[in-house]
Amino acid sequence: MTPVNRREFLTGLLGTAALPATFQIRGQSTQPSAIVFILADDMRWDAFSAAGNSALQTPNLDWLASTGHQFKNNFVTTSICPSSRASIMTGEYAGRHGIWDFTTPLSKNQQQNSLPFLLRTWGYQTAFFGKWGIGDTPPTDLFDHWAGYMGQGEYFGESHEGHLTDSLNHQVTTWLESYEGDRPPALFISTKAPHVQDEIPGGFLPAPDHAELYKDVYFEPPLSAKASEFQKLPEFLRSSEGRRRWQARFSTPERYQQTCRQYHRLIAGIDVLTGSITKTLRTKRLLAESLIAFSSDNGFLLGEHGLAGKWWGFEESIRTPLLIKLPVSMDVSPTKQIQQMSLNIDIAPTILDIAGVPRPKSMQGQTLLPHMQGNNTPGRKDFLYEHHFSHPHIARTLGVRSETFKYLTYPDYSQTQEMLFDLTADPFELTNLANNDEYRKVLELHRARMQELNFNVQQPRLST
Repeated sequence: MTPVNRREFLTGLLGTAALPATFQIRGQSTQPSAIVFILADDMRWDAFSAAGNSALQTPNLDWLASTGHQFKNNFVTTSICPSSRASIMTGEYAGRHGIWDFTTPLSKNQQQNSLPFLLRTWGYQTAFFGKWGIGDTPPTDLFDHWAGYMGQGEYFGESHEGHLTDSLNHQVTTWLESYEGDRPPALFISTKAPHVQDEIPGGFLPAPDHAELYKDVYFEPPLSAKASEFQKLPEFLRSSEGRRRWQARFSTPERYQQTCRQYHRLIAGIDVLTGSITKTLRTKRLLAESLIAFSSDNGFLLGEHGLAGKWWGFEESIRTPLLIKLPVSMDVSPTKQIQQMSLNIDIAPTILDIAGVPRPKSMQGQTLLPHMQGNNTPGRKDFLYEHHFSHPHIARTLGVRSETFKYLTYPDYSQTQEMLFDLTADPFELTNLANNDEYRKVLELHRARMQELNFNVQQPRLST
């Protein structure tokens, strides 16, 4: 990309008044020496030790949580790989960017307003490793170095040696060790783990080094996993794809323990990957002033409500980890655990803000930097949850998650299938209050708020 093309693009995006005098990144005292964004696949918010699960062994993620900032209430606006990943890259709700399947790529306009394109345009050397997960066309124009793959990938396959996460680890650290560029690196690292390999029975396949990990750990089934809780669900959920997958993974105590152990063993591989990257950054003398962000494209049901999968808006499927280590020179607040609500659409605006790159008007997310720097900036109070992936056994979902309540509805079914949960009194979503007259006003308020948010989300992209 030549300087002329960059200036032409930026003039159209921001106007001449906002252009920097040069395209150089500002002084290292205020800008990251490196940007690293690690994205897991199907990793729940509570699937590492620092989130409160002390039985797990995740020392590197725990280090990132304690050194950086841990967002305790982070959510995705759509819980499925392509839609959420497109939201992460564009900062837009799926209702705006329109990617609801596995074949639709980002449009040219969406690419030019995406996080990697903007970082590259403003002087970072971008590199991508691992699962891309958006469409069926590699977006090589977004990156100076492309080492990604399309589709779901295989944990053990002919395209790589050993386990897929170990291979990814080797690719990333080898590239970073040899990095001698005159532009700060911006690495995007996307794992398949801990996503199941669907075509293989028991398809949570960890690396051999972790095959015995947690063999003596007993994973307590969730309160909502009882048969009586499953029977409370509407019929379209009891006969859904989530129930079919539950049969193979959680239908016996032995299957439940094996699935949980294998799932968390895959996360142990992600933890090793995270440690290798931080070690390499330290060796390169980049760690102190680096920006490292870690998250997941969605959560995952481990048998909650008698289901597997992630699609319908239950808390375990939409709540994800978000860890951000700021450059030391920017990390001025002692507060490490942040309670304000954050979303996957906030990741791109936040990284751009930290990197000193103006964000395009099309982004619907918010920067989280003020929360990390101790500013009393009001946080969001609610967000729209939307899921319109087309599948005969996955009902479309629309709802709103506020600080204290969650309202879910299913557009293909009648209002009798509405759900309302008091998250303060009922964090495991065991009691549906939608038909409780005492909560009629709360129900009506959330219905109206959902319609308002849905209308705002679907407004056309703003001109840039």
